[in-house]
Amino acid sequence: MRFPNGYNGVKKIWIAEVIGLIGGALTLIGALVTAIGAAAGSASVAVGGAVATGAVAIIAAIAGLVAYVINIVGINQAKQDEPGTTNFNTAFILVFVGLGATFLGMFFLGNVFRVISNIASLGVSVFVIKGIQSYAKAYNNDQLISTGNTVLILLVCVTLISIILGFFSSGVLTVISNILSLCQYVVYLVFLTKAKNMLAA
Repeated sequence: MRFPNGYNGVKKIWIAEVIGLIGGALTLIGALVTAIGAAAGSASVAVGGAVATGAVAIIAAIAGLVAYVINIVGINQAKQDEPGTTNFNTAFILVFVGLGATFLGMFFLGNVFRVISNIASLGVSVFVIKGIQSYAKAYNNDQLISTGNTVLILLVCVTLISIILGFFSSGVLTVISNILSLCQYVVYLVFLTKAKNMLAA
């Protein structure tokens, strides 16, 4: 194994994404339950849906927090072996920019800071991918570099669509946004799996 810190770091990022995928799936379920409850027009269905959505939201939030911490640890570890570039270090900084924006958004200018947080989150993914591509160059793995470029384009497109949809309050649009995010998780996870396997060699 040429880059043990790189491997262990990317593995942790991969674990964080798996947990994030579970949290995203739970969020989608919660949004669907809410939409069904609203469409049914029944008070009992609406109350049941609200309770179920609340429980799912708590579990999803816990999963998101765990994933967040593991992701930070993974990025910090992966940056220690990164050959010739500082992409993982930039990703590490952007994690905290996003955290700060999320925190500030709870008190004022919520939509503005939500957009900043989304952009910072996208930046984290972009620089993680670029960091993995640095490792791929060291392995002469042109296929993974090419896959990374494709994933980058997809992540940017999905993030922009999600940001735009976030300005509209609609149950259907929320479900669409969650589905897009889930697809994004899956594609990114497949890329991380290939990177993890490469770094294990």
